[in-house]
Amino acid sequence: MSLYNEKSYQLHKKHSDEINDQKLLDSWKKKDTVDYWRHEKMYKNLLPLIESYPDASWLTVGDGRYGTDANYLLSNGVKNVTATDLSDTLLIVANRDQFITNFSAENAEKMSFEDQRFDFVLCKEAYHHFPRPSIALYEMLRVAKRGVVLIEPMDKNINFGRDNVVVKNIRGFINSLHLLLSGIHKYENFESVGNYIFTVSEREINKIALALNLKNVFYKKQNDCFVEGAEDEKREDNGRVFKQIQSKLRLHNFLCKVGLMQYGLITSLIMKEEPTNESIVKLKREGYIGYVLPDNPFI
Repeated sequence: MSLYNEKSYQLHKKHSDEINDQKLLDSWKKKDTVDYWRHEKMYKNLLPLIESYPDASWLTVGDGRYGTDANYLLSNGVKNVTATDLSDTLLIVANRDQFITNFSAENAEKMSFEDQRFDFVLCKEAYHHFPRPSIALYEMLRVAKRGVVLIEPMDKNINFGRDNVVVKNIRGFINSLHLLLSGIHKYENFESVGNYIFTVSEREINKIALALNLKNVFYKKQNDCFVEGAEDEKREDNGRVFKQIQSKLRLHNFLCKVGLMQYGLITSLIMKEEPTNESIVKLKREGYIGYVLPDNPFI
């Protein structure tokens, strides 16, 4: 198992180091494209924390796309941000271009930082690439003082709530159809780099928090859609790709609202300390649902 773990990370580092499509690389730093609009919808989930904790320090994990996660934080007033990724090839360039400030090459399973080094840790769409994601999450919790934010694909194979059999069957059919049309078989979720796509559920995050006797968790669900060409098309042009993505999102949001489909993305916030009243209000205003988990009666 340890050999496979090492091989998985070697493959990912090799993949990152060998990306040579300069047009694609340059598009990752642009903020006027349809693709950036997609990511910005996820980044906005961070605003309640940025506003409530203006002096907080942040660490981004798996931020190898020029440190774009760190750049968003810096662009929205965060002064102390460190970007990390398994490969620092693009982070070096981003730092040279003053796109980010601090950076470090880090393996998410074993980071070099001391305990509680950062107030918040952000891992956006990287957790599902890790060969042992739970170990990485425990590391994030170790180096975080206040909380950890995950923005990740949601597990569509788990039924939530207490819907009747008919609704569950319809939802299962729609989810299966969606995966089929996306070119992904629901039982074969592997990427070409070699990793299993490790999707996230509320129940899984709750169990990790409960095991560490952490009391406050927050979740926000949303949909995302990628269409080829989103990196090239400008949002202001309101072109074919943008309209196609918006149309799909409207359909998916409607199906989720009526309970016939599960959301594609989930933002999970695990707080290590009790959140401030201000942050709770702002999180709920942004669409988060918060839970206070029970105490361990034996501690």
